Amino acid sequence: MTETPPSLLRRTPKVLAAALRRALAPGVLLLFLAVNLGAALVLVMPVRSLLAAELDDNLYGDEMATGASWRWFHTVERQHPRSVGDYGAWTALLSDDGVGWSDLRQLSGTPAAVALAALLLFLLHAPLHVGWLTVRRRYEAQVGARVGAVVSAALARAPAALALALLAAVAYAAAYALAFVAPAGWLRSISEGMQSERLDLAFTALRLALTLVSLFAVKLAFDLAKVALAAGSGWNLVRAVAVAGRELRRRGVLYALLYAPPAFATVGLSLLWWWTAGGLVPAAWLGLAILFALQQAFVVARIALRLTALGAAQGLYEEAATRARMIAPSTTL
Repeated sequence: MTETPPSLLRRTPKVLAAALRRALAPGVLLLFLAVNLGAALVLVMPVRSLLAAELDDNLYGDEMATGASWRWFHTVERQHPRSVGDYGAWTALLSDDGVGWSDLRQLSGTPAAVALAALLLFLLHAPLHVGWLTVRRRYEAQVGARVGAVVSAALARAPAALALALLAAVAYAAAYALAFVAPAGWLRSISEGMQSERLDLAFTALRLALTLVSLFAVKLAFDLAKVALAAGSGWNLVRAVAVAGRELRRRGVLYALLYAPPAFATVGLSLLWWWTAGGLVPAAWLGLAILFALQQAFVVARIALRLTALGAAQGLYEEAATRARMIAPSTTL
């Protein structure tokens, strides 16, 4: 027997507030920031010389007559197109047909490096998230978590967490392929047969909505599997996936509601970043340093919101398990 959703629903604000408080541990935020900066450093190494030269030209206006932009990628794209590579897969992401295998095979240069860096971060974050959730569960009385304990727990659960991340990556790709790419052809044939542009736009919106819902369901399942790994021995991947599916079936709506405030905050934060960054055009290295500092502050805030969502999911899971044991001591969640 499990607790009814309305009784747990009343607890969600407190669960979310507690998760936010625990996510603001400075050491853990710096740990995740260091991982992000490390991936960025690896990404920029192949183009560091070109980047430095173009930044110098942009900052001091030596080549403004040739159309140089302070946004170095735009400058390099115009002046050194071969170094940019093919980024058709990125532009095709939300096109009529979506990304196909041909687009992925042609991906090269900086766009391919960005994709690999994103995959690397995705894989690195999985064991770190599980490690943080493990320490958070063990030291409930403490607000923060020591970086050493998080790293140790992450290493102990790394094999299962990495396998889970690879499984999630496949699930994300499958969700996108099935919800957005697969229906494109026959939905377009219907709209063309009826010669209705509005119907075509409606079908595109429907595919996009279905894709977003599918990706969010995969994200919830992935996070709940991390919570299950942190709650167990950290090696039983099959059990973790089973627990995630069961929790989604029983309390999927509540977990989705918990993710809504961090998601809205992330959107607002992104809008603020674009508004702030758009108004800053560095004219010297000091301006560039200020812009970099603002960017890292944005990244830290985004990390805190991500950990808040994870911590809230763990908090709701533990609330449900505790109350179920109180109601029926002879059963387990």
